[in-house]
Amino acid sequence: GNADRGLLRTEAYNLHAYRFTVSNGTYTVRLWNRIGYEPNAAPGQVVMNLDIEGSRVWDNKDLFIALNRDIGNHLVSEFKNIEVKDGRLDLEWSTPFDYGGWCNAIEILPQTTPK
Repeated sequence: GNADRGLLRTEAYNLHAYRFTVSNGTYTVRLWNRIGYEPNAAPGQVVMNLDIEGSRVWDNKDLFIALNRDIGNHLVSEFKNIEVKDGRLDLEWSTPFDYGGWCNAIEILPQTTPK
């Protein structure tokens, strides 16, 4: 919908970490991705790992393949039951080529009443 287009208009790239201050509790994290730079629209060009709170949720994820090889598509990945115990929700990207990860938007949704 229209909200999706707004979320996908810009992207953050060369990400190595993102940290959010949150109350302790359990969260769902949604990561929105699309490929906005056409030279990256090929297998093997956008491959990344993602750890959330120290747990690997993506292992060599090829975004172009995940987007069904269509640069017009977008991917919304949802990770549930992310437990935060230290008041910080940590996302960490790594890549085989050390160029950092990227995303268009991150949503953090409480699953439990924050403590």
